[in-house]
Amino acid sequence: MLSRRSFVLGSLGATTLPLFGCGSGSGSGSSDPPKFTAQSLQNPALFASVALTVSGTRQAGFSLTMNVPLSQRATLWNRSATDYTDLHPAGYGISAIYGADENHQVGYGDDYALLWNGSATSAINLHPFSLLTSQGRSLALATHNGIQGGYGAGGSVSPDHALLWRGTPESVVDLHPLNLDMLKSFVIGVHGDQQVGVGFTIGGGVLIDSPPPAVYALLWRGTADSVLNLNPVGYLRSRALATSGKQQVGWASKLFYHGGGPDFPIFSAEPIPIGDEAILWSGTAESAITLHPSSWGYSRAYGVANGEQVGYGGGHSSADEVHALHWRGSAESVIDLHTFLPPEYSESFARGINDNGDVVGGAILRSNPQQFQAVLWKRQ
Repeated sequence: MLSRRSFVLGSLGATTLPLFGCGSGSGSGSSDPPKFTAQSLQNPALFASVALTVSGTRQAGFSLTMNVPLSQRATLWNRSATDYTDLHPAGYGISAIYGADENHQVGYGDDYALLWNGSATSAINLHPFSLLTSQGRSLALATHNGIQGGYGAGGSVSPDHALLWRGTPESVVDLHPLNLDMLKSFVIGVHGDQQVGVGFTIGGGVLIDSPPPAVYALLWRGTADSVLNLNPVGYLRSRALATSGKQQVGWASKLFYHGGGPDFPIFSAEPIPIGDEAILWSGTAESAITLHPSSWGYSRAYGVANGEQVGYGGGHSSADEVHALHWRGSAESVIDLHTFLPPEYSESFARGINDNGDVVGGAILRSNPQQFQAVLWKRQ
């Protein structure tokens, strides 16, 4: 099952043609829930793909080519499997896009954060060599209105620190909070003057009475000193993964387990996330409300725009399979986006939503559980 594994890019199955489908969603909380038409963005010339962000009419993520060995390349789509642009810059081994706004895309090439403007040749290396050295690493995960967020490590910065850029490597700002006893931190979402992400506290020593390392959702406004801990009362760990400038989304849990990274991959390399609850904030820890549908085993929210949220869940209601989910501000409003997909897909996840209500993510073919395809859920 999707929740029990991380994708291994070198062990994906055989390619298939893109599939298209639509259906009627199920949910509650409104007399007129939104409808979608699901469309695969998988081009038959490519081996596999996933869409991680959407802005306007464009979707972005990465694709795997048919080459042996497989080549991972940053990809930009325009609402069609055939209308796509390979953004992989010359001189890099692998690349991917994790965030985008109307004009720019961000992600990484090899070990360095990159910023694009719609073409492979437009790629700018954001890696701050003066701060992290050439031996360090960096990755940009989100961008909005000329501001980029991500993380990096190297030189005197170790382990990872949350970073903020304004279009150039020289503009980098270290957002790592010094007042919260954090061991490492990551910016994962950006919008307006807000940045959201996660911080890992110092802990987890070898002694029995050593405190466990905590994982907390964080909110910044451009400086390290501005950081706010969004961890809801009663929860042991949390992560903020996206912001619309007014609302923030992510997940929280009342259970403790150690493992995984900042949660920016397709799925983090953690145990089955039983107990995780999709969370919606409005700028403070006290504002947190759970989006978790009571009949599901777990849920996580990854995208937010215009009062709507998307992510995925698994457990009882989806026969223990992972399904993409959509909310409108409450647990009762949940819609199972997987119902808009044809039966050829066994599992799905949503990673981003734009102001028009279009949703992007990926789905797994039932005939080949190791292969994923980029999916666009078009708002009707």
